[in-house]
Amino acid sequence: MCVAYPGIVEKIEGRSALVNFSGNIVRAASGFVAPQVGDRVLVHAGYIMQKVSKSEAEELQELFDELEQTVADKDRMKTNGSDDSGRRSDESEQERTTANEDE
Repeated sequence: MCVAYPGIVEKIEGRSALVNFSGNIVRAASGFVAPQVGDRVLVHAGYIMQKVSKSEAEELQELFDELEQTVADKDRMKTNGSDDSGRRSDESEQERTTANEDE
């Protein structure tokens, strides 16, 4: 599976471009497309794969942000010792049953 990340072309330098990814400037080869400064592009493995519209780039960025938040939430749950249901993984079945009966 390949993932291409959206960025904005800031500068053209010969057959490559400087692309801004949320403040991180990265050089990407532009051999597949001819980008211009200000274009929104998808970059994979150091190559600009295609130009995209502003709305497409924003939608992709929102999806990547959502994915990043989901992973961070799951990591936080593991660190805190709880499973996906929010229960602590070290709780015994008896403790959960007793707690449910008290409710």
